[in-house]
Amino acid sequence: MKDTKSWMYALQSSWLNNRLTTTLGYRKDDIVYLDNTATRINNPSDPRITSGQKVLNELNAEPNFDRNVVHPKTTTAGGVLHLNKHFSVLYNHSNNVGAPRFNRSLLPTGEIPDTPKGTNQEYGLMVDLFGDDRYFARITYFETAQVGDAAVSPSGAVLDAAALGRSQVKLILAALRDAGRINQAQYDAGTFNWNAATIDTVSEGIELELIANPSRNWTVRANYSHSTRGRENFFAEGYAYYAQKFPEWRALAQGDAALLATINTQIDLIQNNELDGRAVAQEQGFGAVPHKATMTTRYRFDRSSLFLGEQLQGLSVGGGVRYQSGTFSQTDTRAATAGGTGKDYFTKSTCFADGFVKYAFRMSWRKMPMSVQVNVRNMFNSDRDSLARYNSNFTGPRRIYLREPRMWKLTLATEF
Repeated sequence: MKDTKSWMYALQSSWLNNRLTTTLGYRKDDIVYLDNTATRINNPSDPRITSGQKVLNELNAEPNFDRNVVHPKTTTAGGVLHLNKHFSVLYNHSNNVGAPRFNRSLLPTGEIPDTPKGTNQEYGLMVDLFGDDRYFARITYFETAQVGDAAVSPSGAVLDAAALGRSQVKLILAALRDAGRINQAQYDAGTFNWNAATIDTVSEGIELELIANPSRNWTVRANYSHSTRGRENFFAEGYAYYAQKFPEWRALAQGDAALLATINTQIDLIQNNELDGRAVAQEQGFGAVPHKATMTTRYRFDRSSLFLGEQLQGLSVGGGVRYQSGTFSQTDTRAATAGGTGKDYFTKSTCFADGFVKYAFRMSWRKMPMSVQVNVRNMFNSDRDSLARYNSNFTGPRRIYLREPRMWKLTLATEF
């Protein structure tokens, strides 16, 4: 169960005879989350087992709850300075805190993740090309980062995860227990559930926007951006946890060559597969789109229109084009002896066309304003699938994304 309360404050001010405009914002959230835990019923004489209500070693939710309270805070600050009639500069900065992922648990204790932290900075230049408020250009450089997000959960949000080294840890502790090096209580304490790992995401890029108003009826907007995104510091809490535990487990196995060999085998699996192996796969810019561009236009007919203005008054038409270059998918990190190429793989680029028609009028009854609008997205029904990831030997797809097909939307609106 989750209960959330929020407080938000905002301030906008003008200075230097309205040449400088600044904004400040602050938000605080109070989040209370009640999380129940689960334990295994491992006593064959338990009435729930003997009655057939449960089976041996089945997970059972405990009636008690853990109370988790977080108070994430978000701050923003920005400003626009008009240097003269043509040029203005802008700056925006924000710190934000996201809500924890309450259905995930982390090393070293199995607690829910902390709140992920985010930062964003923007620097920009705006130009009124002719000084008549009709043609504008803006160029912006941005940097964003998200730190400490428990975004990686290979086993899913389960109560008995296997990935991220947990299955190997259970085997290690079971071997130590069976050899008499630890007791059952120590085994139980060391096999608590963890099902997620944190990772940081950093993006930077540049955006160019052009806005044109050739007439009071016609607007054109074009946008282009280039960005890069990287993922880093995968499973930092896991690396720290295992760096402490590996020597402890080896020390407990000293004097028993077979036991030590078993421990080292599982440690190698954790190090190579769950730490280093997953780091190679995860520290890539999944979903990063280097190039994006859009262009939209809208024309509204009225009596001032040069073409059939009187007959088409109240009609608006428009459309747009959305382009995205191929999304980064993965790098072939296989050894050369296994056919590896070291090549980066991208999905195919996409280009969608949209359109709309709107007609505004007044009902004869009480002159009530009405409008009817038809929108269509992906007008030509193109690029409906995309190969997202290849299989382990790059001979076929492992994951395919289905994109939106052609979509129609009819909207009726009125004012009263």
